[in-house]
Amino acid sequence: MFNFWSNPILKVIFTCLFAEEQREVDRQLKSWKKTSRETKAARKRRRQKLELEIKEIGQRGNEDMRLLAKQLVQLRKQKQRSYTANTAAMGAAGRAMSDMNRLIKPEELIATINAFLEKT
Repeated sequence: MFNFWSNPILKVIFTCLFAEEQREVDRQLKSWKKTSRETKAARKRRRQKLELEIKEIGQRGNEDMRLLAKQLVQLRKQKQRSYTANTAAMGAAGRAMSDMNRLIKPEELIATINAFLEKT
């Protein structure tokens, strides 16, 4: 098997080609993770606040407890939808990667690189 990193010319070519794209992907991933953590923490705080309010109202015997319980259920559904969306996004990313592997044939890429090296 041909080792791409053994040739200094190929190492420079691949590093230049993929470094900027990798940095952009890393930036997007960090941004997504940050917003995901923030929304997750906000949902957790909201849930804890609702549970505390439900307990306080329950001790007083007020009928507003039903409304707060409904909000708590809606918050749980929102959390479930978020997990489902994340799972779907990961599946789509996996399918995109497999499609790219199918489109870019490694054997042809190696042959093209070898031809380039022979000419240089």
